[in-house]
Amino acid sequence: MDSGQTSRTFYAALGASALAGRTSDEKTRWVLQDLEPLLQKEKRWLDVGCGYGRLAVPLASRGYQVTGIDISPNLIGAARAYAREQRASPVFDVGDMRELPYPSGSFGGIYCLWAAFNELITRKDQRLAIRSMLRVLESGGSAFLDLATYREASAVRIDRRTRRVRMEVSGLTHQAYLHDRQTLVRLMEDCGVDDYSVRLKAFGGRQRLLLTFARSEGRVSRQPRRSCCPP
Repeated sequence: MDSGQTSRTFYAALGASALAGRTSDEKTRWVLQDLEPLLQKEKRWLDVGCGYGRLAVPLASRGYQVTGIDISPNLIGAARAYAREQRASPVFDVGDMRELPYPSGSFGGIYCLWAAFNELITRKDQRLAIRSMLRVLESGGSAFLDLATYREASAVRIDRRTRRVRMEVSGLTHQAYLHDRQTLVRLMEDCGVDDYSVRLKAFGGRQRLLLTFARSEGRVSRQPRRSCCPP
């Protein structure tokens, strides 16, 4: 199953308005409050899985250099309209996080929030995305990913063997991948990343699994890290 096609189909059916209706201005403020201390205005930032510009537009309005990318053309269309409405100037592109369409070293930092990374439902796709992010980071640049911690519920079903999550969202079926500390450590090892951390903590007003990793000076290390997950 192709993660990209699954996401494109889901968001085309859901639409930007329904997606925006799943959050609130208050929740967005909470996320920005926790995210902004991690950003520097002198760097170029890539918002991976930017959706309708929920974060990229307000950050651009505050003086950050932001490029947003999303696999869903309808969401990028909504993001551009939102930016015009707010008189903000982020750049928005349609594209796939598994193959980011930018030259190597284009960005000082990356953030990928709202569980966008969970939508990569195969380990192969996850590795492709991490390697793609590493490539477009400048030397010493870092990426910050926020992942959901799913629990069984009436509208959420989890297959523990495959780690696949099936959810009912506004009458539509959506799929995701259930990550934990161990899956993220293994992912970093598979991608040869030495400089990373995995934490379970509050972010944006709810408990999240947070992955931060950096592109090492020079090339990315290919020697896997053997230690346990950082605290």
